[in-house]
Amino acid sequence: YIGAILLGGDRQLTSGTAVEVAEAAEANSAARFRARLTAGLIALKERNFPEASTELERASGLAVEVGGEALADLAQAKGRLAAWRGQSGAAQQYLQSAITYWAEQGNALLEAHPTYELAVMHIDRREWTDAIALLRRVVGSYEAAGTARGYLDRARQKLALALIERSLTLRLLFF
Repeated sequence: YIGAILLGGDRQLTSGTAVEVAEAAEANSAARFRARLTAGLIALKERNFPEASTELERASGLAVEVGGEALADLAQAKGRLAAWRGQSGAAQQYLQSAITYWAEQGNALLEAHPTYELAVMHIDRREWTDAIALLRRVVGSYEAAGTARGYLDRARQKLALALIERSLTLRLLFF
C-alpha cells in the first residue's frame, strides 16, 4: 500500500515495486525497512521463499537502525518464513520474540497477531494444550479491542477446530 502511494497509486504492488520504493527512499531508514519488509512479505505470500529470505535479510540491517517495532515486525515475518519452510524451532523463537516485544509495550492487539501464528503452529504439530491456551488469549485480546470481525471470527474458528481435534484425539485414545 505504501509502495503504491509512493509510486503514484496506479501500479500494482509487487515485490519488485516494493524494491523500487526501497531504492527511491534511500535517505529514510524506516521507509527503506518498510519497503524491504513489504517486499519480503509479498514474496512470502507468493511462496517465493528465496526472494522472501533475501528481502527479509536486507530488511534486517535496517530494522536494527530503526529499532523498536521494526524488530518485532521483522521477527514475525521471519517466523512466518521459518514456519513455511518447516523450521518450527526457529519459527517459534522468532514469533516469541515478537510476542514478547508487543507484551512489553502493552499492546495486546499487536501481541495477538504473532500469538495466533504460533497457535496455528501448535495445531499443526497437534500440541492441543498449547494451541488452545494461545488461541484463547488471542480471542480475548481481539474481543477486548473490538477487532474487525474477520480477525475475531478466524481466531474463534481455529480455537473451535483445535478443541474438536483435541477431543477427537482423546476419544480415540480412550475408546
